[in-house]
Amino acid sequence: MKDILSRIWNFKWLIAAASIVAASVTFALSRSDPGQIWTGKTNLTIGTAPTKSYLLQEVGSALAPIETPRDVITRISDQAFKNKITGQTTFRPDIGKMTAA
Repeated sequence: MKDILSRIWNFKWLIAAASIVAASVTFALSRSDPGQIWTGKTNLTIGTAPTKSYLLQEVGSALAPIETPRDVITRISDQAFKNKITGQTTFRPDIGKMTAA
């Protein structure tokens, strides 16, 4: 038993570093994802923000979607929005892909 404890004591910094790395990886991988909806062509990520009731009284849900999925789909389906996005997009042959202007 004494031999095992002495070996563990010799590697205490290595064990501590491995524990910190394992905790950091666990924390990084367990973060919650923002809400996503399926629009038929792509996944649309809707941002979240703190709710008024939570900020003022700390009751209720801490985060809520900024816009409802129905409002987002209505907005991006509007032809004026599509024209605006298409107008801001340029093709750069030197890169070979579409970029936002």
